[in-house]
Amino acid sequence: MSPIYLDTHVVIWLGQKKQGKLSRKAKSLIEHNEICVPAMVELELQVLNEIGKIKVIPAEILASLRDILMPQLSMRPFFDICDKAKSLSWTRDLFDRLIVAEAACAGNAPLITADANIHAHYKKAVW
Repeated sequence: MSPIYLDTHVVIWLGQKKQGKLSRKAKSLIEHNEICVPAMVELELQVLNEIGKIKVIPAEILASLRDILMPQLSMRPFFDICDKAKSLSWTRDLFDRLIVAEAACAGNAPLITADANIHAHYKKAVW
């Protein structure tokens, strides 16, 4: 099985059992592959909650996701991720930059995301 990475909004949807928001291809990849959650996703969830953009509690979303998929929290060295992120000048969104960099560091692993900017720049983005 190959690792599949999830973007933050996908983690939220899955954690809230809103799989209907995903494409057939994304659902199939999730069902047939190892799922990895970039460490930056956990931090982004916390920040989004703190600034009031999401009402869900990050720990609850991640716990719900673990119950459904048993994803792995990525343990890739942060130095490697930051080094790769330096080359991703197409975005100023720090979280997007680090999430994409982490997937790229994993051998250009697929990243499930609905983010159009990521799709325009990361060839392995899936929706």
